[in-house]
Amino acid sequence: MGTVPTTGSRKGPPETMTDDGHQGVDMGVEIERRFFINNNPPSHLYVGATGAGGVDIVQCYPPLDIWLKIWPRDIDEIDALLYDSQTTFRLRIMGKQAYATVKGAPNGATRIEFEEEVDYNEVTLIINSNKYPFVVKKRYVLPAEGGLNWEIDCFEGDNSGLIIVEIEIPTPDYPLMIPTWLGKEVTEEGEKWSNYALAHNPLLNRT
Repeated sequence: MGTVPTTGSRKGPPETMTDDGHQGVDMGVEIERRFFINNNPPSHLYVGATGAGGVDIVQCYPPLDIWLKIWPRDIDEIDALLYDSQTTFRLRIMGKQAYATVKGAPNGATRIEFEEEVDYNEVTLIINSNKYPFVVKKRYVLPAEGGLNWEIDCFEGDNSGLIIVEIEIPTPDYPLMIPTWLGKEVTEEGEKWSNYALAHNPLLNRT
């Protein structure tokens, strides 16, 4: 993996405000569907995409003790997730920003997610150590109906050639219009096609 360049210290945006008026983490319920693409993405997808050149993403999945060194908030806020065997801990470089994310066990397309923007250089050092499973990809964002966005992830490195399209929806039963350029839905196959799975068992290692 090529190294991620370091830059000046980057901390997160202003803290989010919870319903009871105190500042806390960016927490929500992620409802996301995941698809293959029929063939190589048609060129018109990239023309219509936000940031036609795409954005580079590198993300790794360190153990809890390493992840907690980066997490900037009180762990009491995420305590219920910390010791669940299905929880995943992610550090991501996306463009010139860095994020720490914890995701709870999936329930179909739904899972609990906490995320904070964190120091870019600290995350870069961990990713560049090459000690932890990681994925590299370029993301293109294409507007969908209803103000939603298709996220077209073109994987590189050990997952080179794989394209997965994701979309976050507001409710599990949201009437999503599926465009003809999408292929099989793999939302329920997270053990094979989630980013976590691709980091730990990339296509290069699969027979």
